Amino acid sequence: MEKGIQIPAPPYPGPPLDYNAGVSQQGYQQSVQPVVQPIVQPIVQPVVQPIVQPVIQPVVQPINLPKCIPGQMACPYCHTNVVTKIEYKIGPYTWMVCGLLAVFMCWPFCFIPFCVNDCKDVEHSCPSCNGIIHVHRRM
Repeated sequence: MEKGIQIPAPPYPGPPLDYNAGVSQQGYQQSVQPVVQPIVQPIVQPVVQPIVQPVIQPVVQPINLPKCIPGQMACPYCHTNVVTKIEYKIGPYTWMVCGLLAVFMCWPFCFIPFCVNDCKDVEHSCPSCNGIIHVHRRM
């Protein structure tokens, strides 16, 4: 470029620097109004928390379960009120008594617990549906 020639700068393309001042050109007055952007409020949605209700446990009454004799109780299978049918079954207590008698050299007497009902478990069942209601274990 030559030193003597000056090229003017291009005009400023943006908004005027002074919003309050008007620009006048050859008798024409132009007022510049500021551009007001509307403020957009974010929509806040409430968070809905689920209501947690406490679980109410039913009060369970202790049941007097029969032991060695037939007892009256409600059958959980057929839902009838019955007097249980009992049957004696060989259980761990019977085998333990037999083993103790065998260890102490009472060979002729070690099989007696298999014949005595007081050494066996008692199985209570329903007489109408034959469902096992309760087993009373000696051990």
